[in-house]
Amino acid sequence: MTDFQISVEIDPDKCSGCGLCITVCPSETLSFKNGKAHVTGDHSLSCGHCMAICPDTAITVHAIDNTYYVSFIISKVSQDG
Repeated sequence: MTDFQISVEIDPDKCSGCGLCITVCPSETLSFKNGKAHVTGDHSLSCGHCMAICPDTAITVHAIDNTYYVSFIISKVSQDG
C-alpha cells in the first residue's frame, strides 16, 4: 500500500443530509451520523463521485492517487475471488 493520506471532507454546516453521496460511494466510506453525511470508513478511493453529486457543495476531495486506487482495487478483487 502507500503512505498517501486520502482527504475527503464534508462540511456539516452545508450538508442537508440528502444521502446522495452515500448511495454513490463505491468504497462505502460515507455514512449517516446524526442526520448528516460523515466520512466513517478509511478506504476512500478519492474518486470524487460524492463531491460531484452533492447538491449542497458540502464535500471536498483533496486528492486523487492512482497508486492507491489500483492497490485498493487489486486487494478487493483478491478478497472476492
